[in-house]
Amino acid sequence: MRLFTLITSFLLIVLTTFGQTDRIEYILNSKVHLINKIDQKQSENIIYLKTKFASPIIVNPSELKKIANNVILKIDLVFTTFKSSQTFDQKLLNRNRLLSLVRLDSEILKNEMIEWNVIGQTACFSKEKGEDFFHGFVITYRPTSTKETVEKEIEYIEKVIAGEDPNSETVEIIEEKSEVFSIVEEMPTYNGGEKALFEYLSKSIKYPYEAKEKGIQGTVYISFVINETGEVTSIRPIRGIGGGCEEEAVRVIKKMPNWIPGKQGGKLVSTAYTLFIRFTLDGSLPVTESDLYSGDLTASDTVAGVPLTYSYPKNYYVSDSTVLKIFNRNRDWNKMLVVCDFTGSMSPYTVQLLVWHKLNIKTNNQRIESFTFFNDGDQKLDRQKQIGKTGGIYQSQSKNFDDIRDLALKTMRGGWGGDTPENNVEALILAIEKCENCEDIIMIADNFATPRDLSLLQKVNKPIKIILCGTYSGINTAYLDIVRQTKGSLHTIEEDILNLMDLNEGEEITIGNTMYQIKNGTFIQIHKM
Repeated sequence: MRLFTLITSFLLIVLTTFGQTDRIEYILNSKVHLINKIDQKQSENIIYLKTKFASPIIVNPSELKKIANNVILKIDLVFTTFKSSQTFDQKLLNRNRLLSLVRLDSEILKNEMIEWNVIGQTACFSKEKGEDFFHGFVITYRPTSTKETVEKEIEYIEKVIAGEDPNSETVEIIEEKSEVFSIVEEMPTYNGGEKALFEYLSKSIKYPYEAKEKGIQGTVYISFVINETGEVTSIRPIRGIGGGCEEEAVRVIKKMPNWIPGKQGGKLVSTAYTLFIRFTLDGSLPVTESDLYSGDLTASDTVAGVPLTYSYPKNYYVSDSTVLKIFNRNRDWNKMLVVCDFTGSMSPYTVQLLVWHKLNIKTNNQRIESFTFFNDGDQKLDRQKQIGKTGGIYQSQSKNFDDIRDLALKTMRGGWGGDTPENNVEALILAIEKCENCEDIIMIADNFATPRDLSLLQKVNKPIKIILCGTYSGINTAYLDIVRQTKGSLHTIEEDILNLMDLNEGEEITIGNTMYQIKNGTFIQIHKM
């Protein structure tokens, strides 16, 4: 079953890599998102770095050390909009808070993959009340993989490969007059593509009043079928959160226009889908930095007729079927050598590889000649990992799908990464040595994990085609460098980039909504729209 993960996010702000000072300026000059009050809910993937009211000093710095080896996804700089004096400089205080964060982690502003947001709380009306509000940084990160989480990912992969619904406690069979496929050679597409689907959902979904009043948030799972004519049928909620959220999701999906149906063996077929729709009350009304910091607005004013104290949901959706889309776009790839990252958080992408291979091995078992999977050193301690000798690399040239599936699960159980950097290039070198006659070399990589062994890249003498997973916050420039140096190509969910090797020093390229430039022989991120 094709899985669309629908998630929410605040508006991405403009970033730059022209130095720490420039990054701070871009953060401070971004739009401020207004909400009533931050709810400090405990979560396995969030930490709160606290400062006192009107103070830049972080009072619990040890919290940051707890996630030293985790991938940071998002940082929210949070303050209250109340001013005890019209001369108070909130922008200066926010700057000093950022500097306090940099003193704890000098590398944090250099990480181009982190999404930054500035959030103002409007429900504070006095200095005394301000002590009850959160001030500081809310940091969202990837949880550390464990044996237990890996087993859950393996269970998920096995269900998807078997054609079951991994999001239902009891797998139900959809009864249709015609056969319903889980994965097909040409998946159905929404008319206008991913962007049009995003626009339809973001405009159509309304946060239910009951859910808003009760503070209900969470993820709703909805299953449906795109039949041979493209009609959306058999809509059913798989799992809900109450408050009318699943009913709202079903309502919007029922009104969807027809899709372009899927194809299997050249024939139009019915295809099952599952949508994940996350309802969150963290959305807010954006206003400009100048509006807020200038003192022209107070908590009783309105922007475009909406009181600043009003908080409403702002839904942002991303559907991600990166691996399936890229393989289907590049049908000329043949006699492939596939090198795939099997460390934590990659299971939504690795399962796509396995399902795609299961379908294609029946009709053309020559498309993939060799597999190499890596997990960054099995259970090796981080301090024991040496460049070129990290290990945790598993290989097979079997033409039997069950062998490849078993190898994938063995790789996952062997280890799950540890620290953030990974041994991509070491795996590439061993893979090429094992299959010298392979024609197209494909690396499926985690955009949030920079290879630890880029210094070995000079030993790679063939073009590398990189399928990059998780590019919604921009491109990790390390992978741009790998592609350019090996004269390969970069492939994202949206586009195939084939001309990186043609760029010279100082030249620029725009990928998605981000511009990159070659400076001193490597790519840097210039800015994000």
